[in-house]
Amino acid sequence: MLVKENENSLGFKTWQCEFLQSHVLDEQDYDRAFSAAERLKFRDAVTDGEWLEMVWLANAAFCHR
Repeated sequence: MLVKENENSLGFKTWQCEFLQSHVLDEQDYDRAFSAAERLKFRDAVTDGEWLEMVWLANAAFCHR
């Protein structure tokens, strides 16, 4: 289930702006994006659903390199 954009937390929106601007991630950027998503989840700055979407988006961006 994808979260509607207007319902996303500030943590999710910031992560998305920082890591998905190019829509393509190389291995180093993927690792950084995934680690940042984990930190946000650990701090409860994103919901479980947002974290899953972040992982999905990072995976998709990495696969499109």
